[in-house]
Amino acid sequence: MNETTNENSNDTNKPGLRDAMAVTPGNVVIIKTDDNIAAFIKTERIGKEYIHHYAVQIFPRVKSDLGMVYLDPEDKIFDTGFAANFELGAGVGDEAPAPGHAFENASGHFIKVIDDPKSQKMFGFIDISTAVVRLRQERGVINVHSEWCAGCVDNGKSISLDEVLARFKNEI
Repeated sequence: MNETTNENSNDTNKPGLRDAMAVTPGNVVIIKTDDNIAAFIKTERIGKEYIHHYAVQIFPRVKSDLGMVYLDPEDKIFDTGFAANFELGAGVGDEAPAPGHAFENASGHFIKVIDDPKSQKMFGFIDISTAVVRLRQERGVINVHSEWCAGCVDNGKSISLDEVLARFKNEI
């Protein structure tokens, strides 16, 4: 069996198809969209009794109305094994961030996303250092980054998500 598609692998640092609950938060995952494949960051919301799993599309970039996609813990998704990293670019000041914008406050750097429409929470905030969904982070905004981009690192070399999609497109 090809190593990149071995879904029974316990090594979550290697590419492969695995249950959403087994994917490390912050890893780049590839998911089929309506018309193609796209790169997402695997995120988690820590609940009182269990962990909720989500993915947020980071390439191609959704410029507005960026939302979280719910993942059943046993959904099979393709984990690249690469952690996402973000280039935030120049900021535009302390204006209110819109869904899809990255921003900075005293707690760190976040990406504002539309939360699950079935939920009573309207927005989620992805902590880009941990990939954990946090709530109520819009107070004390220091800087908003509307033109951020994401990539990842493979053996110390930065690689684009376009290159990652091309590398694994036959594995999906």
